[in-house]
Amino acid sequence: MPRAPPRLSSSTPPRCVATKEERQRVLDAYEAGDDWLTVARYNNVSRAAAYRLCKSGDPRPPPGGGARANCVKCTNEMVSALKDYLEEDCTLTLVQLHDKIMDRFQVDVSTSTISTKLCEKLIALNRFELAVYELDFPICIILTLN
Repeated sequence: MPRAPPRLSSSTPPRCVATKEERQRVLDAYEAGDDWLTVARYNNVSRAAAYRLCKSGDPRPPPGGGARANCVKCTNEMVSALKDYLEEDCTLTLVQLHDKIMDRFQVDVSTSTISTKLCEKLIALNRFELAVYELDFPICIILTLN
């Protein structure tokens, strides 16, 4: 029985990354005042990479990946500070906790991250209601479960 020919992958081909030598040729042409865009085209360097290369003057490829500067993970020290804030005042909202963390650590942690970290530590944030009674206790706090 004849075998079917192997299927070709429909995904995009892998990106060709210019070597350090090819990038250096583009940089040398730029510094010599030659047509560096043509040199870039013939040396497997994209136009955007060639502009970036000539602007920086460094033939090494730019670093890839890594976390964004404004996305910082919540450290254990921050979680313990959150716990301390809640032990001092259990009526703080997530926005207020966010503001306290921002003031103390100068880190912008989202309210969803704060909620997740508190749930991981088994700290339940429930809604509090104030009820007025005519008995000996003027104010009674009733815990309602969500």
